[in-house]
Amino acid sequence: MLQIENLFRYGIIDFLTNTLIYGAVAIPFFMLFWVWFKNKFKHRRIQEIQRSTSKNLRHEIKFSIATLLVFSYVDIALYFAQINGYTKIYKNISDYGWAYFVFSIVVMILLHDTWFYWTHRLMHHPKLFKYIHKVHHQSTDPSPFAAFSFHPLEALIEAGAYIIFSFLFPVHLFALFGWQILQMILNVIGHLGYEIYPRKFNTHWFFKVKTPSTHHNLHHSKFNGNYGLYFTWWDKWCKTEFKDYHKVYQNLQDRIKGGSKKIVIGALLFFTFSNKVPAQSFELVANLGLGKPYIIESIEEKKDLTIGFAPIVLVDLKFNPKNSKYWGILFSVHYFETRVKGITKITQTPVDGFISNTSLWGIAEKNKVLKRFPKWSFINAYGIGISNENYLTDAEKPPKINIYTSLITYVGFSYRLNDNLSLRITDGLIITDFVKGVHYLTGNWTGQSAGEDISANILFGFTYKL
Repeated sequence: MLQIENLFRYGIIDFLTNTLIYGAVAIPFFMLFWVWFKNKFKHRRIQEIQRSTSKNLRHEIKFSIATLLVFSYVDIALYFAQINGYTKIYKNISDYGWAYFVFSIVVMILLHDTWFYWTHRLMHHPKLFKYIHKVHHQSTDPSPFAAFSFHPLEALIEAGAYIIFSFLFPVHLFALFGWQILQMILNVIGHLGYEIYPRKFNTHWFFKVKTPSTHHNLHHSKFNGNYGLYFTWWDKWCKTEFKDYHKVYQNLQDRIKGGSKKIVIGALLFFTFSNKVPAQSFELVANLGLGKPYIIESIEEKKDLTIGFAPIVLVDLKFNPKNSKYWGILFSVHYFETRVKGITKITQTPVDGFISNTSLWGIAEKNKVLKRFPKWSFINAYGIGISNENYLTDAEKPPKINIYTSLITYVGFSYRLNDNLSLRITDGLIITDFVKGVHYLTGNWTGQSAGEDISANILFGFTYKL
């Protein structure tokens, strides 16, 4: 019964984590190209006239969520297989070395491209298409959210690649994660609807094997061809590449070259809108940064176990009252994962594994405009929420999963670029309680008083008025 409960908790964390990562990849691309700079990038649009509607977008988001649910069920099954020793997933990089770690990612990319091409062609068979793949092809003018817009059966087929990898050859958990994030990013770019690759990319002696956005966009508009995901070679070998692919790409690049301005992606956030819009009540806040977690094992003795730096993703929806004197309210989702290695200071237990944290918060945030610098604001905030922490310290044992109350506080500054967009930097602390008397890395009774898990964070992000 306990194992079923642990698997259920693992599934919830896995779904929330995958959804957060997918959103962190797809939403910025969507906002940049489909909302904020839609007109500035119109010369980069692969299909000059937008056919996608709000109904299509809802369809893509709905089936993307369904796909993430299917992936979570698959991850639960893989996790169960891993803790029972059935998979070839390993946790210590030193077991095979860094060269093999990198090599395994390359192998997964090559094998996945092959798996994708042939299963993709199979799903285009008339007897299968209308039952499985038709859902994905509802997006004839795809947006970034079409990347995971699959029928549940197609989602299961897509997940088949990493199921095979987990049993076929030794693969480190982080190598598996790295490949999955890379393929997610490339998949989103492939469904972007805008061409971001440079001129002559399709004819360059080295890069011509890589599929630009136009390659897969043609598949969505014409259906029976250009089946490849990462590379063009299967389409070339099997003669399934559209004959006008290079002509379409060249015509698009001519249109891009003739655009009024060349826009450098790295400078996007410095553009301002020419038309002012009235203030809105809701804002989207997105942050990326680093955290430094500490585990305080005893309040009285003030002894801590230091853990590695943790990459952090934080996404918020903020409500601003009309009167700026009042505090705004944020509904926030936060995730980090990091490595922990060493010996605990109270129980002297060796620990070697990973810690992840998914938190949901309600935060009160105040932005005070600086009188001498009206574009700058001082930020301070306080919040409370629930944190789900997952401690995987032994590949042969189930992770220790605990749910705690947590507090967050931070200060920082924001810089207003225009009426809609602001940049921000914040520094703060997250404090998470744990159950008194139980050491939550080892599960041993310590006889010590309760303590906290504290994480010091620095975050960079933006605020966009909806």
